Amino acid sequence: MIHKFNRIAVIVVGLMLILIMLLVLLTLFGATGVLPQPISQSLTDLGIVGKSAMIFVAVTIILGCLGILYYELRPIQSRHPIPLHRDALGRVVVQSTGIQRLLKHIALEQAGVIQVEPEVTMTQQGLNVHCRVALTSDTKVDHIKNLLTARMQQEIQRHYGVAIADIGILVDLQPLANNGQAINMSDSQRIP
Repeated sequence: MIHKFNRIAVIVVGLMLILIMLLVLLTLFGATGVLPQPISQSLTDLGIVGKSAMIFVAVTIILGCLGILYYELRPIQSRHPIPLHRDALGRVVVQSTGIQRLLKHIALEQAGVIQVEPEVTMTQQGLNVHCRVALTSDTKVDHIKNLLTARMQQEIQRHYGVAIADIGILVDLQPLANNGQAINMSDSQRIP
């Protein structure tokens, strides 16, 4: 509940700042009556350098607020529902983040696994699981690949009972950056 209130507050404040900065820009470009007289007068009395600086600040604030609004209003792609079963009463779904947390837990239990970034999607054939896994340099890649594939398949079947179409693992020998990209891609290899 608090998170929703914070998002609403950020959206409202962002929209208000955009509106105020648009009014300032209109006043700076010669529109009259859009702001109260004292504020309008102080903006029009600025010199060329002051007006240029104010235009720069207003445009920067508008672009920053638009970026924050985009971030707050964008759809969360990793939280799509995955249908598990359908019966006479309806269908049972699970959020993909639940499956991703399970996969992270399974992978991080294994010795030599530093980091894991799972991605889960549902297709007609079943669940597609693709994981990027960062390993220590002394870990045997084939051993971890076989172990993770077997454990992930077993645990997904045990917890969710859904068909698995594919489990793909991309191994990096260095930790992943925040966006899931490897720090040094020359050390990575695709495991079929």
